[in-house]
Amino acid sequence: MNLPGSNVYYQGKQAALLHGDCIDVMKEMLKPARGWKDQIDAIVTDPPYGIDWLSQEWDHYDRREKEEKAAAPVRDDGPISGSYFQKEAGKDKAAPVDDSAAGQSFQKWCLEWGLLCYDLLKPGGYILSFGGARSHHRMTSGLEDAGFQITGEIIWIYSTGMVRGHNPETDIDKLRNDNPDLSQAQLEQLKGRNTALKPAQEPIAVGRKPLPAGWTVAEQIVKKRVGALYVEATRFPNPMEERLKEAGPKKKPVIDRYPANVVVAVDGSSYADDKMLMGEATKFFYCPKPSTKEKGGTLGAQGEEFIEQWKAGGDVDVHPTMKPIRLMEWLVKLVTPPGGYVLDPFVGSGTTVVAACSDYFAIGIEREERFLKLAKGRLEELQ
Repeated sequence: MNLPGSNVYYQGKQAALLHGDCIDVMKEMLKPARGWKDQIDAIVTDPPYGIDWLSQEWDHYDRREKEEKAAAPVRDDGPISGSYFQKEAGKDKAAPVDDSAAGQSFQKWCLEWGLLCYDLLKPGGYILSFGGARSHHRMTSGLEDAGFQITGEIIWIYSTGMVRGHNPETDIDKLRNDNPDLSQAQLEQLKGRNTALKPAQEPIAVGRKPLPAGWTVAEQIVKKRVGALYVEATRFPNPMEERLKEAGPKKKPVIDRYPANVVVAVDGSSYADDKMLMGEATKFFYCPKPSTKEKGGTLGAQGEEFIEQWKAGGDVDVHPTMKPIRLMEWLVKLVTPPGGYVLDPFVGSGTTVVAACSDYFAIGIEREERFLKLAKGRLEELQ
């Protein structure tokens, strides 16, 4: 097996970064001469959500429409040939996924890259894919249409989301000027309203490529090392352990927590309230959002120094939706056999490959060179 040479941006002993649109790069990987068909053990990724996040270029996706009303393509023995969807004339980039037409376009795009992920994965291999609250149902449907069995989802809960809705009270002056007949009572109805709630969670779709016909999960695990989640490897410490150790000889045995489909972005050890520490919250894996130090990554800037350089327009960069390394380590470990191959088709600033390259071989694909530069620097720090 070999990587597409013209796309290799960085290659180390345990990680590789490929530069280009993931659809084009994965098609190249699926060529028989490359040997990657049915060889990837797991895919862990955070694709664009298609919501035009702060008008950032990287959160756009190609608006692609079917050339004609026809059934989904039938996969043959070889890689997908050509592009299933055709760009609409004059619309290279899509609008936010906020209506049915745009939603269907986004879903078709997810189907296109999902088909390629499907062909790269071993039968029984898992895909974990982050999604946005407004568009993840379209992404999940696209992956299901590509052939994946959607076995559930993991929810990452946090408390630091920004409200991006519209406060209609800000339009009160314009509305009053344009509609002088409106009464004050009518205008009062604008107060205390907004079009959105505070975002506090991100869903992660969990999908599995079906097992070969007639094979059991046990057979697939023994022969190909994939087919089920690595539960024991992803258990996490019980915060009650120290308290139970102090309980004397009659204490109950302490075991690590069984992984749940919820991750909470607060550190339970920081709670002063013993009831919180000893209660239901201890049953979930804790992982806060990346610190400023982690976002600064390999740029040599930490804390306030990094922030000041960033604001001043210095030679610094950061991915605005970077995921924490600890979370990506946990997710990779959940679905990847030791020493296996994990792929991230939308690797951004490289968090997945950084999280994976100590115990696995990680491949990241990224279209934006500015983010590949960050990812390369982070990997080089680990050498």
